[in-house]
Amino acid sequence: MRFFLLSFFAAVVWSSCQTGATNSSRQPLPAEKLYVLKCAKCHELYDPKNYSDTDWNFWMTKMRKKSKLKPEEFDLILSHTEMLRGAQTTPVQ
Repeated sequence: MRFFLLSFFAAVVWSSCQTGATNSSRQPLPAEKLYVLKCAKCHELYDPKNYSDTDWNFWMTKMRKKSKLKPEEFDLILSHTEMLRGAQTTPVQ
């Protein structure tokens, strides 16, 4: 079941990253792959734009501890979600 969900979310993220027919061969960035592999492994991918900076930082801090991400993995995922949010946020400590 987890494999199915992970595959589904990977397909959703992949298709949402496509920007048109001229760019249909675009490969996902390492941060996108990591976001899907690590975050969708246990839960759905939440839209970062639906959260305030305070709320998003709270959840990122909580998930950082719970998921046991390496610092470089967390930094990649954080930069990716900041890009998705379209906002400059304060780094999570």
